[in-house]
Amino acid sequence: MEHRGGQEQQDKIVSALMFADAAVTIGVSTGMSTRANIVEDVQCEDAKEIIEFWNQHIPILLSCRKFYCYFAISLLSENYGQIIFGSEPEFEEPEFVANDFLEFMTKLTSKTLDKKYLEQIIM
Repeated sequence: MEHRGGQEQQDKIVSALMFADAAVTIGVSTGMSTRANIVEDVQCEDAKEIIEFWNQHIPILLSCRKFYCYFAISLLSENYGQIIFGSEPEFEEPEFVANDFLEFMTKLTSKTLDKKYLEQIIM
């Protein structure tokens, strides 16, 4: 994603999304039905793309051992159930890891998962 706006715009997006997540977590009604409404208030295409991505993926493992990264289950129809890996700086450009959760866990527990993933999780 290209940079669209200055630091002030980025701060607004981060603040809006943090507020939305906190409100959902503690069950407080924000007066807005979804996080997408908050993004519309911020009016930032990058934030809309990020929210759309995370509405289609379920994070199952987060790590900051060497760098920030995640493993997630894809909900997209073309690769439903597959495990993906994403890392900074472009979290929304994931890599395929396994066909499903069982394969991922088998590779993880037998330490046959690709070395770059294992180093981020357990080594």
